[in-house]
Amino acid sequence: MKLIVTDHADPSVGIFTQTWSIERPFDARSEGEDLEFFKDSIVEVFRNFAFGKVTAEYDYELAKESGE
Repeated sequence: MKLIVTDHADPSVGIFTQTWSIERPFDARSEGEDLEFFKDSIVEVFRNFAFGKVTAEYDYELAKESGE
């Protein structure tokens, strides 16, 4: 499972969206609070270095959204 982090930046001034993926650093049995805590923590870290709004979603969440 990967966490996909996106810096939405500001394309109107030439700073384009960037995306990174982070492999889950804990075992497959982790769920709920662990997953959300990890996601929120990563967003907070990236926010300090981003040019725009930072969002994060797990790959399985993105797959649900796209209908896969």
